[in-house]
Amino acid sequence: MKRYYSLDTIKFLAVISVVIIHVTAVMLRKDLNTFWNYDIYRPILNFAVPFFFTASGFLLYFKKDNEGYLWGYLVKSIKIYLYATLFYILFNLVLVTTDRVF
Repeated sequence: MKRYYSLDTIKFLAVISVVIIHVTAVMLRKDLNTFWNYDIYRPILNFAVPFFFTASGFLLYFKKDNEGYLWGYLVKSIKIYLYATLFYILFNLVLVTTDRVF
């Protein structure tokens, strides 16, 4: 499969954007959000998640000749989603019952 270096560069920028979005999310909860935080740079950073969906679809399109690959990819993605959901539920259960993280 052909390597798309420009796509790798944009994915790198999107990863940085997702990290910044998650790091600055605490600002909203602590009332530290300002005009710059949520009206200027946040809309610019919000390209990241839709870009990852688009890039995944673009790259999967070229692997469509191998139907077994697509089913394996789907099963792997569902497993990861279910494990992450189970971990999230258990972690929140611990937080609610103990009222602390550790």
